[in-house]
Amino acid sequence: DGHIIAFGAPAAQLTVTKDISSVHLAWTSNAAPYTLRRADDVRFRLNKTTLVDKQSAISFDDPVINDGLTHFYLVN
Repeated sequence: DGHIIAFGAPAAQLTVTKDISSVHLAWTSNAAPYTLRRADDVRFRLNKTTLVDKQSAISFDDPVINDGLTHFYLVN
């Protein structure tokens, strides 16, 4: 079973909810627009993917779950 590790920039608070079909990420901040990235390593060098790119969205459902990998998320 994989793991989810999430980071928020100092101005953003990131919460994560995991269920059987997706990872729900939500964040709060007064610093829109937001960018949300996922990677396979803590330094965001391996398989880095931008999920939300400079948008005003405050949540995202990522269907990449149950793949047995550890995923790292960063919102800023």
